[in-house]
Amino acid sequence: MSTSAAIARATLAGWPRPVLKVIGSVFLNGIPMGALTVFYPLYLHSLGIDAVVIGRNLSLIGLCGGGVLLAAGPAADHIGRRPILLAGTLLTATGSLVLALASGPWGLLLGGLLGGAGLVGGVGRALVNAATNPLLAALAGEQKTTAALAGAEVAWTISSAAGALLAGGPAVLMALTSIGELWAARSLFLLCGLVATAGLFLLWSVREPGRQLGGDRVAFGRLVRRDGVSLVRLALAFSLHGAGVGVLTLLPLWFALRFGIGTGPIAVWFAAAQLASVACIPVVPWILQRYGTARCAAVFGLLASACVGLMALASTVVLAALLYAGRSIFNGMLWPAQHALVQQEVAPAIRATATSAAMGSWSLGTTLFALFTGDLLAQGSLVLTLEMGAVLFAGSSAVIHLSARPRPARA
Repeated sequence: MSTSAAIARATLAGWPRPVLKVIGSVFLNGIPMGALTVFYPLYLHSLGIDAVVIGRNLSLIGLCGGGVLLAAGPAADHIGRRPILLAGTLLTATGSLVLALASGPWGLLLGGLLGGAGLVGGVGRALVNAATNPLLAALAGEQKTTAALAGAEVAWTISSAAGALLAGGPAVLMALTSIGELWAARSLFLLCGLVATAGLFLLWSVREPGRQLGGDRVAFGRLVRRDGVSLVRLALAFSLHGAGVGVLTLLPLWFALRFGIGTGPIAVWFAAAQLASVACIPVVPWILQRYGTARCAAVFGLLASACVGLMALASTVVLAALLYAGRSIFNGMLWPAQHALVQQEVAPAIRATATSAAMGSWSLGTTLFALFTGDLLAQGSLVLTLEMGAVLFAGSSAVIHLSARPRPARA
């Protein structure tokens, strides 16, 4: 048995059942989000919609999601993380079902806005992002928070890879049957909605421990002021990382324009790249405990940045795909480190607020740069697009390294 597998098995054995249920919901939510991340922009492109318009649609979805995310964290700290997570899962399912029924561009936009289209996602994903990690931290306990977050990242990575692979399903379905493109796409959207609904049922029996702030605005304000510097630097680091991710929002389209390959091969390779990172994530808690959360997050981010910068210069699709796999591995290790840093930097009572500040800034950064990415791709600036992303990723790592508190991670 590999070291990663042994660590993962030992960790699973020590988790309470509610933690496993939340991680299970993360897995089920990741499938439609992974599928729509790949399929949604390519489907719009196949309908004849210009790359600029696609980028702007994803930007609108991301702006709405980012705005909701900034508000969802404080709401979750006051009323509880579980209700917010349930609402987000319900909206994710609803968005996929709207996409399945959509007959025009406005329906496709509404479905993406409610659900999980694009790397940022809409309102449903915003609520899920605001509540999941604080709820996991509360359920797992202080000593197992980082391990629980790493477990959630493993579940997310596997399910996102499965979803990305599922994005190639409509093409396979059309090749094997006489079904048309519209109904093949609708079958994928319907399946995504059913999977997200299953996640809702899994979460229903989870009960949140501890006491929420309720209407105590004085206590909330005092904690926010005390940890205000941490909230600002987390927001800055995540906004730069999000801006870099925004450059990659249309990465499936970048591969199509750069190398002339279709949806099927792109979906398969994106899924394989995400799965390649899974074996590394279980060892992240041990690495963070040994070397420190901030230092490791900075190193993982720099390595991911290097892969993106080199991918822009790749002369063949094979080399670009391998570099994308490298970026996926280091980015997969980066996410649990970043999430652990957010949970460590503030008081437990305002962890959802910190999560929404970090992830809301990330979403807004992603959204704004996705808008520019569509314009750059339309102008044929393929190399500049990814090099800009690499610089932004490096900037985020620098902020984390220079400003985060030098404290060890919780096991």
